[in-house]
Amino acid sequence: MGHLGETLSDLQRKANHCAWLFQSYKLKIELQVVYATGVAYPWRLLEVHRTVAEGVILRRMHCFADAATLEKSLEEHAQWKSRDRALCAAHLPGSSLNLAQRDPRDPRAYEGFNRALAALEGRRRALREQICVTRASHVLNLSTTPTFSTKRRTALTPGMKKAAEETLGGQK
Repeated sequence: MGHLGETLSDLQRKANHCAWLFQSYKLKIELQVVYATGVAYPWRLLEVHRTVAEGVILRRMHCFADAATLEKSLEEHAQWKSRDRALCAAHLPGSSLNLAQRDPRDPRAYEGFNRALAALEGRRRALREQICVTRASHVLNLSTTPTFSTKRRTALTPGMKKAAEETLGGQK
């Protein structure tokens, strides 16, 4: 395998680990690393979010100028998620145990947990801003599904495709 193949393989392994850290029993995340030739930002990270109830709810493409920046971004997100989980575990002890003993269809079962989680939101956001400093050069939303509808899908139209190609194709 050549240098490009090895780099793609290493980045995909890190992307798989990062996706694994972010998914839950309700949300599955897929990250795929792609290299596109002849464009300004050839290193791409394709991101797909799927929920059990709604299917695909988000498709994004993060575009990077080089492999090192993409790798650093993946590492920062994985580090942040690990520290975020530790923060939540330290401040929400026994929450999952308490929730497991309650009826999941009863919204009152989550009230205390949601209040505690909301109280941590500022600290979680600050932690992310502190750790996740490496950004993609461009991020394109390829399609989204509003969370209030399980049927509606917004696909990438030909006009949106053309705009994306003009934005990313060969121009710096």
